[in-house]
Amino acid sequence: MNVSPGSCRDTVVLAAVEQAIDKLNKDRVEGYIFGLHRLRNVNQMEHGNVGMVFYLTMDVLETNCHVLSRKTTEACEIRSYADSPVYGQCKAVIYISPRPSVVHLYQYNCVVRPVSRQKVASFCPDCPTYMSVDNDKIQKTAALSVEKFNSKRSQANHFAVLQVTLAQASMAWGILYVVEFTIQETTCSSNTDSSTASLCRLMSCRLAHRGHCKGSFFKVRGSKETVNVNCEVFKRNPQVCSYRPLGTVTILPALGLPMTTPSTTPYVSHQPVGVQGTVNPGVFGMSPPVIVPFPTTVSVQCPAEVQAEDHFVRELFAEDSLFKTAA
Repeated sequence: MNVSPGSCRDTVVLAAVEQAIDKLNKDRVEGYIFGLHRLRNVNQMEHGNVGMVFYLTMDVLETNCHVLSRKTTEACEIRSYADSPVYGQCKAVIYISPRPSVVHLYQYNCVVRPVSRQKVASFCPDCPTYMSVDNDKIQKTAALSVEKFNSKRSQANHFAVLQVTLAQASMAWGILYVVEFTIQETTCSSNTDSSTASLCRLMSCRLAHRGHCKGSFFKVRGSKETVNVNCEVFKRNPQVCSYRPLGTVTILPALGLPMTTPSTTPYVSHQPVGVQGTVNPGVFGMSPPVIVPFPTTVSVQCPAEVQAEDHFVRELFAEDSLFKTAA
């Protein structure tokens, strides 16, 4: 079990990174799809004649696609500084073998945080900034948005707000609230009157369609309020109902704010992690590799270069000591 540093410029390693990002995104059932910003570090361990275990440390940026969409990273857009960006780092352990063809993600551990209001304002003073998803105005905006979506009667059944996933506000040219939220199908038909919609029960998770919406409320003094909404309804996926992900994603407060209870999972220290669990040997065509605790060796051939790196993003990682450690 000889673990050695790899190269962040090796095409085989970079292919492993693509597989790891794709698999960890598809393993998750909450939050937004991550896009790769930079491979920070890699260690690797041979298994058999052609197999390899990769221990990857990757800088990531959040996209505008919810994980329930099951889209690829390439089909999504990285959030800009005007769209409440989130950045961080993922550590992943993945085994890849060309013969027999095996790609197996063992575990991942991601820690991310939103960009602070002050940082966004330094680049875009009038851009919307984060608000608490529990804010009454935000909850009202989500309710008005889903009501408008249901009024279109584009689906067979009525939908209800499941969880607000992002909230923003701006007072630059009027009152603007922007919300993103998940929705779930109810047992009521789409003809249900909005006055009685609160009585509709959520359909069983295994039978229900889910979706993700982006809604907004805008009002200028002396004018009528405007509510807009755009929703994407996904195919039924019973797996999300009781699935336990292979890894964790922890959302920390913006840089400079005090630590509070993380909004997604219990706080997991961003330290190298050991990997537990067993895998059916038949998957590998041989005995599975023994996964050692996450290596701390930093490769001299890392990190990878980022072509045409955005100045805003470069500053985010440069100013955050949590994500400077490569291993």
